[in-house]
Amino acid sequence: RDADVAEYLSEEVLRGLPGEVRDFLVATCFLEQFNHALCEAVAPNTDVAYMIEQVQHHTQFIVRLESDSGWFRYHPIFRQYLLNQFDSLSRQDQTRMRRAAGYWYEVNDHLAEAIDMALLSDDADRARSLLARLAPELVSVRGDLATFLQLLSRFPRGMIENDSTLLNWQAWAMFFARRYREAAGLVASLHRNTQIGNGEEIDEGLRNQIGLLDTLSATFMDDMVSARRAASDWLSANPGVDPFDRATVACSLVLSSLAFLDLPTARRAFALAQRAIAGSDSAYGMAWVCGIGMTMDLVAGEPQQALARLEALGTGWSDTPNAPSNISSTLALLAAAAHYHHGQVESAEVLVGENLHMLAEHGVSETAAFGLAACLRVTAFKSGASDALTLACKMESGLTKAYAPRLAFTLRYERVLLLFRAGRNEEAIEVASSLTEVQPLGERRDAEADPDLPSVKELRQIVSARVAIADQAWNEAQRILTGLINTARHGGRNLRLVQALILKAAVHYNQGDSVKAVRTFLDAVAVA
Repeated sequence: RDADVAEYLSEEVLRGLPGEVRDFLVATCFLEQFNHALCEAVAPNTDVAYMIEQVQHHTQFIVRLESDSGWFRYHPIFRQYLLNQFDSLSRQDQTRMRRAAGYWYEVNDHLAEAIDMALLSDDADRARSLLARLAPELVSVRGDLATFLQLLSRFPRGMIENDSTLLNWQAWAMFFARRYREAAGLVASLHRNTQIGNGEEIDEGLRNQIGLLDTLSATFMDDMVSARRAASDWLSANPGVDPFDRATVACSLVLSSLAFLDLPTARRAFALAQRAIAGSDSAYGMAWVCGIGMTMDLVAGEPQQALARLEALGTGWSDTPNAPSNISSTLALLAAAAHYHHGQVESAEVLVGENLHMLAEHGVSETAAFGLAACLRVTAFKSGASDALTLACKMESGLTKAYAPRLAFTLRYERVLLLFRAGRNEEAIEVASSLTEVQPLGERRDAEADPDLPSVKELRQIVSARVAIADQAWNEAQRILTGLINTARHGGRNLRLVQALILKAAVHYNQGDSVKAVRTFLDAVAVA
């Protein structure tokens, strides 16, 4: 029982110690770990070395953390007993000791511990100032989101809402933690602060960060209309900012341009992202820009270029703490898609097998869509369409929660193609009809905006063409495919062009026009 433990520690352990040593134990027990210098700050005018020596000599309840580190801790049960004694001290004495420890932590760059001491001392303003200093390291350097958010949760809510610097870092943490709706809400709070002058004065650098967050919020919430506009405006207004930030926004412009099937703009934005990221020292950033480039290559129908881009990146980045496994997996599944389209199905199968479990960790719909398609198409190629359809059904429940609605649309599109491939035409037509029920954009879409992005419209057209072929509505299929072919050829997107040409060749063949069928098929072969 706790009472028995307390009696034992009191009668058998502490009773044999000098009073000054007992006082030292109570004065330092609130420190989870301590060394000589920290104890001297908390208990000045004390022979700390002698005290620690006496505690070691008389008890077994002090532990040296490392042989040469000079840091110690008390046994947890012993420390809990001492903390009960510490609680009996006056509030003034407790606050004085904690503040002394906090200042020592701050001077010696232990900012998380300094924040903890400030909060325990009811000095929330000082804790807030310290957290603002620590936030960049926790969030963007170490990626220690759990520590940052845990510290943040201990502040009064109104205090954080009025602190735009901490709101900014909280929004970044939400983005990195894939909590996009919460991040968008925080960005909205930042805008309110700028409009009403809430909290501290917002400098130009923070305003730039808010604009960057606007772009990311639109991108990750899949509002590509707003993302393209916000990214273009931000890049024009901020030519000389941090290279990592500039590369990040340029990548958002690439992704939003791809959603509009605008390859020329996407290529210009990607070149800007490459130049910008070369000026940073971020291995993570280099890998992310490479992944965006591979996505652009796959949209353009250039799988060999995508693989060359990955090879040029090299492997050194994967060994750094700044390149976590989700980026490695994103690149691997993009490579699987490239290998599949390049005819190297065995290589694609290996990459899919090793990275399928990370499919929900890609961040944006474009990169995830190619990974998803690679998984399903490799499965169909190796095991048959039925197995791929089973996998698609398993994916739907998890992926629709991890991504914006447009990925659910892409997944249903893949299911339609698999059902037609399996000869299950009635099911395919039924699933195709449900595609119109999926809202392809995020919630932030302007009321007057076109409800369909060009990339979404194109997938609807392919499905409509397949349904028309199944219904033997040859003229309707011809009309749809002719438009698809012209758009894909004009846009330089060879993968989509080959797909549409093969379907059109099938239509000609089924209409009995073998000359046009062969000519169209040879056109597809030439493009491929």
